[in-house]
Amino acid sequence: MLAPQLLSSIFKRQRFSQATNEQIKISVDHLKSQNIYGKQGEPVEMADFDPPELLGSNIEEHFYNIGGLAAQPYLQMAEQFAQIHGNSFPKIPAQELWLMQSGWTRYDRDGSRQRVRVPAAEDGVLVFDVEVL
Repeated sequence: MLAPQLLSSIFKRQRFSQATNEQIKISVDHLKSQNIYGKQGEPVEMADFDPPELLGSNIEEHFYNIGGLAAQPYLQMAEQFAQIHGNSFPKIPAQELWLMQSGWTRYDRDGSRQRVRVPAAEDGVLVFDVEVL
């Protein structure tokens, strides 16, 4: 059970319809299958705190918006990457220029290449091809 202030905060203006007989039967059958139908649960202390303001008009919008905020930096990088035109990418080096060594190799637009410890964070988006020898 939720404390009344949590219930009203989370489910603003939301009305719940009466359960149908079929829904009740499904619930009872499930409780029986778990061997908990008719048993009294252990009482727990009521959580009492002021919840944060919802980021939306209901709980579903709230979590959708939180997910959007968390994903925004990556979505922005992906959108910027999608706008890059072909001539901005490094050219695929000729096969004889491939470095056959373990680790990372960075191929730049000017055709240069260098072994790097790990991809540079300032590059933002990383495109890589894996060669298995």
